[in-house]
Amino acid sequence: MGAGGLVPGDERVPAADINDNILAKQVLGNKADAAVSSVVSTASAIAYLKGILGSSILATGTFSTSSATVPADTGRTEGDGYWNGSWLIPLSGTVINQPRQIAAFANTGGVFTLDSEHPFTAAPGTVDYIIVGSGSNLVPATDSAADQTMAHVIGKKDDTIGGDSLVALAKILQAAVDIIDAFHDVPSQDSSDDNQIRDVVGKKDDTVGGDSLVAIAKQVIVDVTSAVDEPPTAKSLHDILHKDGNFTYDNTTDSLEAIADAVGAIATGSSVETVGPFSYLDAGAEQDVMEDAVTTRRHVSVEVDFTTMTVDGTVRIYRKVDGSTYRLWLEQLISASGTETVFDARFTTNQEWKMTYQEVSDEGAARSVPFNTIVEVIE
Repeated sequence: MGAGGLVPGDERVPAADINDNILAKQVLGNKADAAVSSVVSTASAIAYLKGILGSSILATGTFSTSSATVPADTGRTEGDGYWNGSWLIPLSGTVINQPRQIAAFANTGGVFTLDSEHPFTAAPGTVDYIIVGSGSNLVPATDSAADQTMAHVIGKKDDTIGGDSLVALAKILQAAVDIIDAFHDVPSQDSSDDNQIRDVVGKKDDTVGGDSLVAIAKQVIVDVTSAVDEPPTAKSLHDILHKDGNFTYDNTTDSLEAIADAVGAIATGSSVETVGPFSYLDAGAEQDVMEDAVTTRRHVSVEVDFTTMTVDGTVRIYRKVDGSTYRLWLEQLISASGTETVFDARFTTNQEWKMTYQEVSDEGAARSVPFNTIVEVIE
């Protein structure tokens, strides 16, 4: 007996998965040899072939629905999307060995949705098929709206700017870069173009007759320069700023000099300040802090500091709006224990006014109260 139970000259196949490596038939192996996916010293050729096929052919089956775009196999049990990106190849029929990429797989009904731009050229029939690994190199149509494979996302060389593939978006970006780059180019002298900001700005040697910003600035310089030391001819900037040939102001009725003279002729008002302190007497009751009996138009500013008071009190301002009777115009409680023990007021009047203070309870002694008033006459 030979190795592996074989006799020399015996044509029988060796046992499955035998490790012997003596006879050629042992190297070839048995149909039942298990597939191997890595190199080992004891595997047969049959085992290696099965391993190679197993790594390429992912699954087999028979179509239960024949369709060029959505063939199906109700015998499939894998989950949704399981075969996405793989290739579907019929093994017989009208489109035998025609590989098409699976864009989507649905568990319900075992439906294969093929790449919409590359379906089978005809319905395959209810024939056997295999599923092999992914690796599509097919190019989509120009400006394809499909969004099923990475090829659709990448796009085609001749995709246009209106598309949304990476190729189209790159062309959009390039066009934008070209526009931005063009801004840095200086336009021609006195260019009439009005398409970009550079056209509006202009060129250094634009002439006075142009309409760019450079040309307009030059025109302004010419106008201002020509207005110096020339007799006025109309109501213009020249007239407003004019000096005569003797460099003396001509004082026309609407020149800046005339306006300045008129402003200077207006009598300016005077201001008067009154500075405390005011002594709030121990007698209590409402006492006058200050009274102003003037009846000219004036701005009045008042500020009082009540921090010396030990009990709450009320400050009041009265005005003779009708010119004869004091009316209470403003009243504010001052809290001796609070954080705000000051008072201020701003008003404008043309009548007499006065400010008073009254304790809420007995202070127990006279208190010195600092105050300031500023009266600005405006007539």
